[in-house]
Amino acid sequence: AFGSELDKISQAQLDRGYRLVELLKQPAYSPLRVEEQVVSIYAGTRGHLDDLDVAQVRPFEGYLLDAFRTLHSDILTDIREKKVLPDGSRMDDAINAVKDRFRAQS
Repeated sequence: AFGSELDKISQAQLDRGYRLVELLKQPAYSPLRVEEQVVSIYAGTRGHLDDLDVAQVRPFEGYLLDAFRTLHSDILTDIREKKVLPDGSRMDDAINAVKDRFRAQS
């Protein structure tokens, strides 16, 4: 039983790693702003992408960042100007709301 639990944990870490690699791929000549990278990496490292297929990661990231630019620009401004992450629940709530809309469209 212990070995299968360890295998599940290892597989979950590998799966998260695959999604993070997708996040780190940026289009040539149009890199993301630092505050946008922070949002993407936060979403990936906090497990918000774990239940997405790897193929959905890039489309979701684009959707997420568009939503943050329009609906949650205050969070991007805080990251850029104050150089701190907003309260975790504020980030998580915003990401979850965007994810719900993304799923509804998919």
